Amino acid sequence: MEEEKKTEVEDAPEESEPQSQTVERWIAMIRAAEGRGAHLVAHDRALKAVKEHPRDEELRYYAILTMLNTGSRQRAREEYRKWFSSPGTFAEVSMGTVRTPLHRDVVVLPGRIDKDEAIERFRMKGDRSMFARAARRYEHGYHKSERHYFPGINAAALWFLSGREKRAHTIATEVLGQCRRLEKLHQTEEQRTLTGAHPIGDATEAAAQSRWEEQRYYVAATEAEALLILERWDELKAALKRVLKRSGRIWGRLAKTRRQLLLIEEVRRQGDVRIEEALKIPRVVQYCGHIFRANKKQEASLIPQIEGYLDAADVQYGYGCLAAGSDILIAESLLARGAELHLVFPFQVEDYVRFSVRPFGKQWEDRFWACHEQATEIQLASEDGDVADDVLFSYGSKVAMGMAMLRARAMETEVQQLVVWDQKRRPWQAGTAAEVTYWEKNISKKKPQAWPHRQSETAADMEHEGKNTAKNFANENRRQLRTAVIPFQRSGSVAAKKRRKQELDSGLDRTMMAMLFADLKGFSKLQEKELGRFQTKVMKAVAEAIGKALDGKRASETNTWGDAVYLVLENARLAARCAVNMQDALEKYAKKKLQLRVGGHFGPVYKGQDYIRNLPDVYFGSHVTRAARVEPITSPGEVFVTAAFAAQLCIEGGYDEFSCEYVGRVDLAKGYQSDFPLYLLRRRPGT
Repeated sequence: MEEEKKTEVEDAPEESEPQSQTVERWIAMIRAAEGRGAHLVAHDRALKAVKEHPRDEELRYYAILTMLNTGSRQRAREEYRKWFSSPGTFAEVSMGTVRTPLHRDVVVLPGRIDKDEAIERFRMKGDRSMFARAARRYEHGYHKSERHYFPGINAAALWFLSGREKRAHTIATEVLGQCRRLEKLHQTEEQRTLTGAHPIGDATEAAAQSRWEEQRYYVAATEAEALLILERWDELKAALKRVLKRSGRIWGRLAKTRRQLLLIEEVRRQGDVRIEEALKIPRVVQYCGHIFRANKKQEASLIPQIEGYLDAADVQYGYGCLAAGSDILIAESLLARGAELHLVFPFQVEDYVRFSVRPFGKQWEDRFWACHEQATEIQLASEDGDVADDVLFSYGSKVAMGMAMLRARAMETEVQQLVVWDQKRRPWQAGTAAEVTYWEKNISKKKPQAWPHRQSETAADMEHEGKNTAKNFANENRRQLRTAVIPFQRSGSVAAKKRRKQELDSGLDRTMMAMLFADLKGFSKLQEKELGRFQTKVMKAVAEAIGKALDGKRASETNTWGDAVYLVLENARLAARCAVNMQDALEKYAKKKLQLRVGGHFGPVYKGQDYIRNLPDVYFGSHVTRAARVEPITSPGEVFVTAAFAAQLCIEGGYDEFSCEYVGRVDLAKGYQSDFPLYLLRRRPGT
């Protein structure tokens, strides 16, 4: 079972984040984001909170916890040593009995860090040896906290995963007994609540109720985990029903519980209960569809099918845009069911409205802004303005696809593409057909499948049809990265494709590429006599590392000056190999204070001639500048990449070879852009 939380307010308002907040308010907002599985948002908030309250140890704890939840294990370990292993901090707590929830959680935090590393080793190599190290840390916390069930169940699970089943059964049996006693206590408190008595001291009624419900959830989750370890299948089935019932649709919390149970189930490889089916996490969708002018008949045909699909597929997260017509209908349906709406615009929002919304009727524009106001998150794929280039529309769609896939990975759930489409292939670079084709060829590898549909005279008939077929549709397509098509019937109200193409005077087109900028910290301090060896040793090592990554291929563009390296490559995975290879090659020079910084980005760039150097194929544009501004703020010895790079790497299947650990929102160099999300790129162990 994952960390038991100590504060309530899973549903704390998240819209406004003033510069100054109390510690309690920051914790509430961090936990609200974690509760819905928005780990990146939670991490951003934790970093801001620590900056505002640098001495608060509970906020430091949450900062490290959110680092782990975003995959930044190494950074979490470093911060733990800095914040909690020095004199005057919680380092002394482990010497005595741990009595407060915060002290208990801090003491076992190294175990959580070790557990994440152990899971990665197990996934990559089948190596289960490190589970024992994490188990010892949790068991230490179990004894120091007077056998609290949270460190206890983690110790039991980790001993089981390490192969020490007898030890696991002993602790699991003890923890199960605690849970059963707590269940009886909670039932008594429930009766007191029904008769007007307050279950938790003098806290406010809402706060007490929230904490009580949360405690009941974690007790049920712990009981289920203990029963799974002990192979008590009939009792486990009932416990899992309680877990699902008490989850309160806080999917991020349920996803953590499910992840732990699935790991135990994977090692056991037997049993009468399927965790995946018992604890289902809602789907993520990337959506798109045809633009059309306001048409009540068209809407009456489409809305029941959209709602039918969202219900059948159990969708809780949607990633896409807000063009007039289908996009807005899907967005409205997502919001109506309480799902998260994540909007990814290809360029500035006002310009997007001018090109893709306003020409098709004021009704759509009003509905656009209503959806925009309620969106959970709004991103700009590009900072460009006054541009309606197909390449940018295509780029925005790819970023949305990648972000949807990243969210599904974080929640360990399924992702699908939902499209409202006339099922006609077209040679355009952007638009619904282009998005379907790209998903089909690069992600799903399967032909799109039409959502159950028949011609109906009324919307009521169509809604009835959707309900009849929804269950079969969902069951038959569970585990597929497929495209679900809601058929679109064209009429005179459909908007023709009229998109202005933005070009330079030369007529140059844009293409999407991965870009790397690298330079060496410490180069400027080299003496003249050292530069010769630097060139023949260090830069030669960089060149060989790049060559090894390319493996006979050629970079689209290369350049170097002094200690700087610039590469343009066709895909993010190849760029990731080059970046990490360069870091590996220069690791031995770190003691000499020569550390490489590498910044990476993926985006649309112009291709043309360099008239100064007389080179035919060079790349330029604002996205090259963005890549260049990432490198100077990268930590020495690391590779920082943009969200677009991380998303594209996910699309290309690069996450079996690399990980992208969320760093947070930072200001790019030279004031280029503030509050910019960045990721730390690492090679996975054993690859």
